[in-house]
Amino acid sequence: MDGSLVAAPVHFSAKRDGVEMEMNGVDLLRIEGERVAEVWLFSAGQQGEDDSRGNT
Repeated sequence: MDGSLVAAPVHFSAKRDGVEMEMNGVDLLRIEGERVAEVWLFSAGQQGEDDSRGNT
């Protein structure tokens, strides 16, 4: 299975400094040999995720 791609639906929640968020998304992983070589994260509400990290 060298160079395989795997997509996994995810649901996560977090709380930081009194701010809570909850989000759905998809993680895309590229498997090389028996290890994860790369990961791409696709969130349903990217702006909310950025805001929770203090990114602008």
